[in-house]
Amino acid sequence: MKTQRGDDNRESLPLDVVIEILTKLPAKTLFKFICVSKQWCSIILSRSFIDSFMSLSWSRPRFLVCYSIRHGDKRRLLFFSSPLPPHEDSNHSSVVFKHDLPDSGNISFEYTLFSNSVRGIICLSLENLDFVICNPTTRQVISIPNDPTRYESKNNVCFMYVGYDTSNDQFKILSTVRSLGLEFGPVEHSVCTLRIGRGGQSYFSSWRRFERSIHYFRTTNALCISGVLYYGARKYAKSRDVIVSFDVGSERLLLMEALKEERLIRLVDYRGKLSCFCVDNGNSYSLWILDDAKKQIWSKISVFSPSFCDTYRNLNLRICGATDTSEIIFVERLTDLAFKLFYYDLKKENVSKRIGIGGLAEYDKVRRNPDDIVRHLSISCEHVDNIVSL
Repeated sequence: MKTQRGDDNRESLPLDVVIEILTKLPAKTLFKFICVSKQWCSIILSRSFIDSFMSLSWSRPRFLVCYSIRHGDKRRLLFFSSPLPPHEDSNHSSVVFKHDLPDSGNISFEYTLFSNSVRGIICLSLENLDFVICNPTTRQVISIPNDPTRYESKNNVCFMYVGYDTSNDQFKILSTVRSLGLEFGPVEHSVCTLRIGRGGQSYFSSWRRFERSIHYFRTTNALCISGVLYYGARKYAKSRDVIVSFDVGSERLLLMEALKEERLIRLVDYRGKLSCFCVDNGNSYSLWILDDAKKQIWSKISVFSPSFCDTYRNLNLRICGATDTSEIIFVERLTDLAFKLFYYDLKKENVSKRIGIGGLAEYDKVRRNPDDIVRHLSISCEHVDNIVSL
């Protein structure tokens, strides 16, 4: 029915339908819709909406690539993320999104390295040995306060990791400090809490020291699963691998014995359980899963086929994640601008599909500038979008 100009017979959608529609939109679109109205802004920035969006993000993992860009005195981080496609088409090239973190004052992003990523929040180690928390989705970076333990000696080296306490809905930072001259020397541990305010004003609690004089040397990536932070380590040069387990809620740290006669290469979240990608003395690769953390019971769920082991070594593949359909994801770096993902089906014991990731046009523009210093930093297949504001 036609109406006169100025009349509006359109019926507005119920609020619950509007919220349902908004939760299914990409993060970048949501940030634009914040300006639509005060009501939409209030919805999108509410804690309940952020939690609903995060629940959906778990089902939409992304492939994330990070670069450090230096142009004169200005430095910034450049992230590219792409959906992990379930398609069988081997020629598929995913749509790539850019998350450009501009120059952030005195924060230097040169020689920046990932520590780990949890719920879309990334811990980064900087050139000057400081650390920051970063959310590529919201393009925010905040500095982590220095752990006083690292300054007790001029030769101390520090690592930091981000963990998430599921019971109290809190992010915490674990700091480990050891003497640079003692590779397997005593490690001092401290923890602080990242408190995210309702108005976006985040702050850190004071550092709390605990678990002193534990001897080990970190050997693998860090991973946070169900409120527990894990990373591989060794007590001394020829010892068996151990896994450092830090319960983020109770702030208790344990050293778990790992696997006999196999060396840890990388930790992976396999269907919500800790798993270890390992190699034995015969250069055979396998995947172990932690069935019972309290009793430290492990089971071998896969021995990779000899043909894939040869492919892994020849193409210099890197394991970077797992799917809910019993597939392990490996990545091959073709160039700075293109990657290929290999999906290894654990049930069929073969490569089920190969997915091309390319089209990093924005990076290509930066790369052509001879005055820019560009450094590829890290790759993750377990990134998720998180719209929480730091």
